[in-house]
Amino acid sequence: MIRELMVNVAKNIPAIYTAKTAMVTGMGVQIDLSKKQLILPAEETAENIYFVEKERVPEGIYAGVANLSDYFEQFVNVKEGEFAKAIPNYEGEMYGTDQYDDSVVESAVDKYLAVGTDGKWKVASASISSCYKLAGFQADGVNKIAQIVKLADAGQNS
Repeated sequence: MIRELMVNVAKNIPAIYTAKTAMVTGMGVQIDLSKKQLILPAEETAENIYFVEKERVPEGIYAGVANLSDYFEQFVNVKEGEFAKAIPNYEGEMYGTDQYDDSVVESAVDKYLAVGTDGKWKVASASISSCYKLAGFQADGVNKIAQIVKLADAGQNS
């Protein structure tokens, strides 16, 4: 799941790429321009990261149902080969996501973050330079989302 907490809505969000593998909205991904695909990073990184998002269109027996949760599986799960959005993130923007690993905890607030090979946000290794920081957490209904802010300058965890 992804939430736009503090964003510039006047930006282009490409929706022309397909998912190379199954993904979940809110994951961090990169773009393979030659194949026009969203891909998971080959190694831990904070470079050229986009958030995955998709259009929330219920299918099948749910097509006529109103008031589905934003966490409804058809809204958050991106199938292999399905078109998805690659949300660029700019300085000062903040997003919320539930796609983080066990290293992202309360004591990690103000730490630099990176994305692992599974697409989940994590506390960046000391060797990784990152401009993403964990700003905190917030309740999103019954779910807990991490607040990720994009900074102007990159730094490293010690």
